[in-house]
Formats: sequence, structure tokens, C-alpha cells
Amino acid sequence: MPVPDKHADEQVTEVPQGLYHQWLSAKASAKAWEDEAERLRKLLEEALGHATAGTVDGEKVITFRPGSGYAWRRIMDDYPDLAEHYTHRKVVTELDMDLFAVAHPDIAERYRIRSFREA
Repeated sequence: MPVPDKHADEQVTEVPQGLYHQWLSAKASAKAWEDEAERLRKLLEEALGHATAGTVDGEKVITFRPGSGYAWRRIMDDYPDLAEHYTHRKVVTELDMDLFAVAHPDIAERYRIRSFREA
């Protein structure tokens, strides 16, 4: 037996069909443009290489600078035996990134979280 619709008695109004379809189309277009922006961002990140800023006609337009955080869960997944030596049990488990980064800067740097934004 189906469960009764808890909103069966709410007030309803017929909305213009064309307006509704335009809204659906706009949402789909926005999603497509978000996907395209993300694709282009990845190309810009690749174009930056190891640089932390990019210019157009000599003017700085984007930055991709390292932040203070690390993807420590990924380090724990990729280097479980090594990470275990720097892992402390607390209410939550976290990798001591300060010690890990001092002991293994080459590995830590590959996992440094960077921030992409307009300059």
C-alpha cells in the first residue's frame, strides 16, 4: 500500500510551461558552462606548470599558489607504512604534517593543497 503524499493538500498553481522549460534549459546550460569552465581551468593549471602566477600581455591574471594545508589523507592512503610513524591517535586520526613535511619534504610537496583564483 503506497504511503499518502504528505503534501497532497498544499496549494498549487499552474505555471507557464514555456517558462518552466526555459528554467530547465538555463539550469542545463549553467551546468554545461560550469563543466567547460572546469575543463579550461585544468588547461590553465597545466599551462602554469610549476609557476604560481600567470599573465596575459604582462598583466597577472591568475594565481595557483600553495596553501598551508596538505592532502594528508591521501598521503596516509599512498604511504600507509611511512605515515603510521607520524600518526597520532586522538579523538580523530590525523597525520602530523609538520613532522612529515620536515622528514619527507619531497613527498609532502607533491600533496600540498593549492588555491586557484583570479588575481
